[in-house]
Amino acid sequence: MNAVHTDNRKLIPLREATHMLGLKDPRTTKKLVREGRLVARRLGDRIMIEVKSIQRLCDGEEA
Repeated sequence: MNAVHTDNRKLIPLREATHMLGLKDPRTTKKLVREGRLVARRLGDRIMIEVKSIQRLCDGEEA
């Protein structure tokens, strides 16, 4: 896992987040970010997803 820690938050790349969610297309993950269901940060040209927001989404909670 290519995790990055910023502001005490664990972030993973978009593709890894897509895989963790059981999705096939990263565009679906980006849509979840746009809808506010996942928390993301841009680091350079990479979109990084907050792991806790993935856990909340899987638990049925909002980001």
